[in-house]
Amino acid sequence: MAVWAYECRPCAGAVDEVWWVARDRIDEMAPEVRLLRVQVGAHWLCAVVDRRRPVVVEGGLLREAVATDPADCPECAVRTMPPGERTMPSAAPHPAESPAGRPPVLTTAEAQVLGCPVRLVLVTMDLLNSPGEAGMLAVDLQPHFAGATVVLLAQDVDGTPHFHGPADWSDALARLPLDQLSWRTGSSG
Repeated sequence: MAVWAYECRPCAGAVDEVWWVARDRIDEMAPEVRLLRVQVGAHWLCAVVDRRRPVVVEGGLLREAVATDPADCPECAVRTMPPGERTMPSAAPHPAESPAGRPPVLTTAEAQVLGCPVRLVLVTMDLLNSPGEAGMLAVDLQPHFAGATVVLLAQDVDGTPHFHGPADWSDALARLPLDQLSWRTGSSG
């Protein structure tokens, strides 16, 4: 099936390579978003999206993508700046990864939001504050919780919850009785 898509190019490596991301997916992002993490196999690679000209491509060529912060990929950030402003921003620290070959240990809870099954996953506030990292983690975890929408949750020091999930669910998520849910800690694998 043919779909409308935008061209994305990696900021490093084979910069002549082209990845396609569905126009609908990109249009859900803020208009100023130009930097993405594109899923290529098991990896999420930095890319710059060109929104100037949508094209029709075969649906099988589409890749998953999430918006990323310029601090997550200084090389991409420099490529999107006007020539007179090109200086390298300092990179944000990357969250620690699980030891190779071992699935991460997660704290999760099941809930219902607007009649849909949800799997809440407890994460750090630093991760939640990085839209690119949060989006990649949610997409990576989705296959482990088939049938449920993955929503990431972090709390301020005072306990105020913050969520990364469907934007139109924010009011319903804020009303969840978090202290009454059954939280479990275990492997995602």
